Amino acid sequence: MATGPGHATDSDGKTEGSRRTISLDPFTVAALRRLVEMIEGERDAFGTSYPDHGMLMCFEDGRRLHPDTVTSRFNRLVDQAGVRRIRLHDVRHTYATLARDLGVNSKIVTDRLGHANETVTQQIYTHPSTGNDRPAAEMIARLIAEALGTDEADLRTRWSHPLVTKLVTRAAKTALQIISGEPSCLVAGAGFEPATSGL
Repeated sequence: MATGPGHATDSDGKTEGSRRTISLDPFTVAALRRLVEMIEGERDAFGTSYPDHGMLMCFEDGRRLHPDTVTSRFNRLVDQAGVRRIRLHDVRHTYATLARDLGVNSKIVTDRLGHANETVTQQIYTHPSTGNDRPAAEMIARLIAEALGTDEADLRTRWSHPLVTKLVTRAAKTALQIISGEPSCLVAGAGFEPATSGL
């Protein structure tokens, strides 16, 4: 369904991939079956006045829901759940990101979302996940701990180690020089990235 100024019209979707067959999990199938049973009961109650449009989202008497009505109901559910407000369309982005984090094959995610290619899915629909980079952080921590001749647990309590203090001090001084626009003479020696002025 596509919306226009004050009205909504039927639509087959934006691309050829909009009409596709996908697998559904048992939880979703059970929820859809309950919804269909409810709709069939409403159709029986209203008799011949119930429109024969085959829509799953409609009022009790079969009148179609405007997409804005669906969005408003979604927003109320989000508020009731006490989570951050997102657009209804953003649920697709959430799905893509969760699937990526769980290791689902990128092509499968793209096919399920109906995208023309994987680039759209990867560049637009998946987003950084907080904490998903923890394994990378832990690998670097182990590397630093080995260089200092200690372990990760001991590293947490040894911020006063001369090498750590020197690195942190140099990093802070370099950052200040970059922010103030001054050239950094410590970057190369400390092994940090070259200073970039004007950021």
